[in-house]
Amino acid sequence: MVINTNGQIKTRAKIGGFDLVLDEQRKTLWTVGAKIKKCDLDLNVLWEGNLIGWCAVSVDLNPDGSIWVAERQHPNVNGSQDRLLKISPDGALLKTVKLDFSPSCLRVNHTDGNFWVTGGGSRNSKTRQLLDWIEKRTGRLPLGRGARDFLTRRESWSRTEKRDGEGTLLKKLDQGGFTLAIDHADSSVWVSGRRSLYHFSAEGAKRGRMGGLSDSQNYVIVLPGAPKTRKHGFTWYT
Repeated sequence: MVINTNGQIKTRAKIGGFDLVLDEQRKTLWTVGAKIKKCDLDLNVLWEGNLIGWCAVSVDLNPDGSIWVAERQHPNVNGSQDRLLKISPDGALLKTVKLDFSPSCLRVNHTDGNFWVTGGGSRNSKTRQLLDWIEKRTGRLPLGRGARDFLTRRESWSRTEKRDGEGTLLKKLDQGGFTLAIDHADSSVWVSGRRSLYHFSAEGAKRGRMGGLSDSQNYVIVLPGAPKTRKHGFTWYT
């Protein structure tokens, strides 16, 4: 929906997805989900690309009008991949970058064209690996359901990466989460993850952490400070 400053709906269209970005200079809107779509500001579809195997979850705009898109792999969908796609303003696929984790959000730093992507994955716990090793030699042990569930649980892990405008890896961090936001005043980055909100410098140095948050999906956005003072923005977390 297009909503004006008075809260009134100006335009409504059956165009959905997980993320969107406005190209104000070219007066277009990109949305990503099952497909990648480019629309005008009246929500008329100008271009629709079927470049992904399952689902794209995040998109952001590059200074030249191209976009980066984050695609996620689904274990039951052939052709889906954990990867990044760079797409030109007219919809041509410029580059793909494979990832070794499942991305959830990417954001471009408009001052230098570099971007950050965050996400993660899950793996068997060390206790499950040990139990599997033992039971290969002894057979199935007489464990109760609760004990077996605890020992065979999967562990979640997270990752955040900084890449340049061509997708080359510049920095890798072992903290990640659901969403991230860039403070364009100093190019620092905020990452909202499970139970924690992290703040990193433009080079990836850890500035701070706020804990005690929920384990559910969460989101962060930076509101810019007053242009005349050039102060850092306020960070909102939900």
